[in-house]
Amino acid sequence: MNFILDQHAAGASASWLRRDAAVGEPHYSLRELAELDGQLESHLEGLRLAGASGWDLAVEELKWQEPGELFVVAALAIESGEAEKHHVAFQSVGGSAELRRALISALAWASWERCMPLADQFLQCDDRFWRYVGVAAYDLHRVDPGDRLADWLCDDDETVVARAARCVGTLGRLDCLDGLNDLVEHENDVVRFHAAWALALRRRNQAAIDVLSEITMSQTDLADRAGRLLTSVLSIDQASRLINQLAQGSEVQVRLATILSGHLGIVDGVPWLIEMMKIPDHARVAGEAFSRITGLRLDQRPLEGESPAGFIAGPDDDPNNDDVELDADENLPWPCPETIAAWWQTHHDRFAAGVRYLLGWEVSNPDWLRKILVLGRQRERATAAIELAINDSRCPLMEVRGRGPRQITTLGCGRLPTEEYRCNRLESGPASSR
Repeated sequence: MNFILDQHAAGASASWLRRDAAVGEPHYSLRELAELDGQLESHLEGLRLAGASGWDLAVEELKWQEPGELFVVAALAIESGEAEKHHVAFQSVGGSAELRRALISALAWASWERCMPLADQFLQCDDRFWRYVGVAAYDLHRVDPGDRLADWLCDDDETVVARAARCVGTLGRLDCLDGLNDLVEHENDVVRFHAAWALALRRRNQAAIDVLSEITMSQTDLADRAGRLLTSVLSIDQASRLINQLAQGSEVQVRLATILSGHLGIVDGVPWLIEMMKIPDHARVAGEAFSRITGLRLDQRPLEGESPAGFIAGPDDDPNNDDVELDADENLPWPCPETIAAWWQTHHDRFAAGVRYLLGWEVSNPDWLRKILVLGRQRERATAAIELAINDSRCPLMEVRGRGPRQITTLGCGRLPTEEYRCNRLESGPASSR
C-alpha cells in the first residue's frame, strides 16, 4: 500500500508540473490537456481514497517546499471542505512566489462550489496576499462578483487592484471600464499594464494602447503580453510599424518582433520570417510564426530541418556555466528554410496581402476562431479566445488554461478527435467543429 501511495503522491506532483508547463506550450491540444488532467485527477483520487494515510503522505511531502507538492495538498484540502486541512495547506504557502502560484492553481482546479466560500473568506482578510487570492479565484473561474468588483479596484493594495483590473477585462464588465481610466497612469507598472490591457481589449482605448505600446518596447517581462494584444487591437498598419520598430532593436526585441509577426498574421512579413529561419537563435520562433499564418505544419519532413551544428540552447554540462535557463523553444521544430521558401513560392497566391490569418484562414471569421478553440493547440487557442473577446466585448474571455473537461463542456464539443483527425479537420478550414 505504501508503495502505491508513494506512486500517487509523486505522480500527482509530477502531473501538475507537466500540466503547468503544457498550458502555454506550442504542442499541446485541448485533447492532450484533458488527458493530462485525467492523469492528475487519477493520482489525486488515489490519495483521497486512501483517507488519512493519503493525506498524511501528501503533507509529509511538503518538506521539499516545492510547488507540485503544495498543489497536491492544497487541492486535497480544498476538495475536502475541512477547515483543519485548509489551515495546513494555506499555512504552508509562506512567502514563496512559486508556492503561492501553486495554491492559486489548486483553487482554479477545484470546483467552484468548493472554491467560492474560500474566495469570499480570503476577500475579507487584512493580509493583502489573501485578498489577491480571492480576486484571482473569481477571475480564473470566470465568475462575476457583481458590485464587489468596483470595490476591489479601490483596494489599498496595488496587487489586488491590478488583478481586479484584469478581471474587468476577462469578464467583459463594461460597466467598470471607466474605473480603469485613471489606473492607466498609475505609478505601479503592473497596475498600469492590467488596466491598459482590459481597456484595450474591451474598448480599444487610445490611452491604453499608448501604454501597451510603451510596455512592448520596454524589454520587461510584460512586453510580450502587451505586444500580443496590440497585434489584435491595432490597425494592421500600426501593428506593422510597431513590429518594424522592434525588429531594429536588441536581440530580445528582434525575437519579440518575430513572434508578433505570427500574431499579426499578415503575409507581407513572410519573406522576412523565412530569412529569420536561417538564424539559429530565431529560427524556431520564426517557423512558429510562419505556421501560425499559413497553417503549414513544420513538424514533419521535409519541412522540419535539423538542429544547427554546434548550437546549444538551455543549460549544458559545463559546471562553470551560470546560464541555467531552459530552452524556451524546446518544443518547436527546426524549420528547413529552403523547403519552406519553395512551398511559399508555390502557394503564396492563395493568401491576400493586408489580411490577417490564423492557421491559414482569416482571423475575422468567428466560426474559424471557435473551431480553433476546439481543435487548435494552446497558443493558437489563446489567440482565438482573445479575438472572440474583442469581437464581442461582453463575452467573457475563454480560459484556455482551465481544466480540460470544463473547457469541453463550455465549448459543447463532446468527444475530441484523434491527433490525425484533429489536424485534418483544421486543414479543412472554417467548417463545423462538432
